[in-house]
Amino acid sequence: FFLLLSFVGLVAIGVWFDTKLGKKVTPDSRRAVQLRELLTRLGPAYIKIGQALSTRPDLVPPVYLEEFTQLQDKLPPFPNELAYQFIEEEIGARPEEIYTEMTPDPIAAASLGQVYRGRLRSTGEEDAIKVQRPDLRAWGQKALKQVRSDLVGILDELGERIFEEMDYVNEGENAERFFELYGHLKDVYVPKIYWEYTNRRVLTMEWIIGLKLTQAKEIAALGIDARYLDEVGVQCSLRQLLEHGFFHADPHPGNLLATYDGKLAYLDLGKMSEIQPPQRYGLIEAIVHVVNRDFDALASDYVKLDFLTEDVDLTPIIPAFARVFADAQGASVSDLNIKTITDDLSALKYEYPFSVPPYYALIIRSLVT
Repeated sequence: FFLLLSFVGLVAIGVWFDTKLGKKVTPDSRRAVQLRELLTRLGPAYIKIGQALSTRPDLVPPVYLEEFTQLQDKLPPFPNELAYQFIEEEIGARPEEIYTEMTPDPIAAASLGQVYRGRLRSTGEEDAIKVQRPDLRAWGQKALKQVRSDLVGILDELGERIFEEMDYVNEGENAERFFELYGHLKDVYVPKIYWEYTNRRVLTMEWIIGLKLTQAKEIAALGIDARYLDEVGVQCSLRQLLEHGFFHADPHPGNLLATYDGKLAYLDLGKMSEIQPPQRYGLIEAIVHVVNRDFDALASDYVKLDFLTEDVDLTPIIPAFARVFADAQGASVSDLNIKTITDDLSALKYEYPFSVPPYYALIIRSLVT
């Protein structure tokens, strides 16, 4: 943590010297890359801190937001022997007793765990076996304890999400709840959880064969309409955010697959969040006011949603909203660039006393993605 603080301090000193020497101070992507690489080297808890910061435009300049959203969340795998030990401790049987096949090495290694591909001995079904990193819980507690005195709002939100993700039983329950709420939507697919072979540190779920949505050429070669799957995802996301409030908080390309039969599969349901009814209604009102170009009412919506305090003078903010949404006038929903609008809104925080409430950080991440 002190290494991280030192690096941030050096960045600040560099910007100060640039200013004193008369150099034009611009968002420095080089420094942002260096900070992202440092977070990656420091390990899982710090990668998660970087991911949390990527959702806080009120605290982090845009160039750093861009870089933090690119955190690959990839780490070297831990030894197979430890993974096999965890499977036996959590499930009560050796891997060869549970699975007739299991890849000799993990097919993916992320900050919180690694994934193997296998086949269940009991049913012959292909599955994904997710095993948590060793000592992860103690590592997370130590890192969060070190920095808890600062950025309290971020770390409260981050800490809650990290410890939820560390419990694979919670992820399995999320998947089943997600299926109950959205599995009936046309061409939305949620993998099955094999509860007999799932516990806190080991998750066994249905193996999904598919392509990332960014693999447009490969998807087209299968005769699948990628734009249609985009629409499926947008419709499902709107249902999540505005109808039920239970939403996937990390819908990046690796967690959304186009299946070979043309469905949109949602993976990695460890990071979920929930919007309470007052916030959902506030979002709906804000959308209506944007569509109707009623920026007086939109400014009031920002107060209701806790972005602005009640004592703030809204008079200069109303025309600022009009400028941000000027290019959106007359545009269809498909023509709107949500990311551009979000970036423009984020820039207003330097002019006016905006503050992004912790509950909204993951909503922004979900919407932008």
